[in-house]
Amino acid sequence: MRPQSILSYQRSWVKRRRSKVDKKVLFLISILIICFSSIGWAQSPLDLPEEPLRLIALSATDPCSICARQTREIAFQLFEQQFHAGRMFTTTGSCRLVRTALSEDNEVGLSCDSPRKESLPVLTFRFHTGANHLVGISPADFTEESIASEFLSAPPGTVFEGIIETILFRYGDGTTYNYSASRGVIQVHCRLLTLKRQSP
Repeated sequence: MRPQSILSYQRSWVKRRRSKVDKKVLFLISILIICFSSIGWAQSPLDLPEEPLRLIALSATDPCSICARQTREIAFQLFEQQFHAGRMFTTTGSCRLVRTALSEDNEVGLSCDSPRKESLPVLTFRFHTGANHLVGISPADFTEESIASEFLSAPPGTVFEGIIETILFRYGDGTTYNYSASRGVIQVHCRLLTLKRQSP
């Protein structure tokens, strides 16, 4: 075989090989994009995180201030893992959203936050709108007015099914939540994505 023919064959082989590699890379990239997109839209079932709530309750009665602070820090780390920004939760048959008589403005309770854990802090979710929001909440994270109105027009005790998304709050005890010792409440900041009133 002539040198020119050999060189031409080698170049052709390299091009074919590179084309196959490029196709494999593109295929892997497309699979990764699909996976990450699926993760981003995944919805976790709404549930009560009793372990960090018990730690908060324990820290409130601990006579050792240093120990109490360390216990709260552990609890906050657990809350941070469960309620990091951008995570979506969907209600279940055993844990739904509810408007309670003791709620603050735009504050949503959980139906699974039962009297059997009355010694533990209460977990609530607070959504924000253009008319009623805290400093430190991005306008991009406001709940749509129609969804907010559906909640605010309901009487206390009304139960809802829906989907919520945790959002960033710049001035909290964590990236998405704050703890009020005086109220005994852990308040997670969120955006209501869907809301459907349930029949009594």
